[in-house]
Amino acid sequence: MSDIPTSSPQKTIFVIDDDVAQLRAIGRILKHHGHDVVVARDGAAALRSLAVMPVDLLLTDIFMPEKDGLEVITAVKRKHPNVPIIAMSGGGTAASAAEILTQASKIGARMILPKPFTEEELMAAVTEMLASSGSATA
Repeated sequence: MSDIPTSSPQKTIFVIDDDVAQLRAIGRILKHHGHDVVVARDGAAALRSLAVMPVDLLLTDIFMPEKDGLEVITAVKRKHPNVPIIAMSGGGTAASAAEILTQASKIGARMILPKPFTEEELMAAVTEMLASSGSATA
């Protein structure tokens, strides 16, 4: 795969989404671009994993069972304030999804990504977050 970046070190990206198809698609894209990917299907499982595993970036859906994305963002920011977070959502009406994503940014998500999004939009967001957190080499 010639388009995998070779100049930047591999990063660990944690993706949380209760939609299995979405989780697989995001994971496949991130792996294709040279990243390690860890996944969870709900916020509670993700928080258990994050307690023992360092990550370079967190992508979380907002509407999920167990603990929702807002609870995840709050907990991660409290325990790991330097981990950049991208909040994703396509649930509810367009207005409610936009409102929830705005709330996510107020509590610690550095970027919001409305669903559906393209591979290019995902990778632009990931690249920007890794670069701004000092995790990626320019």
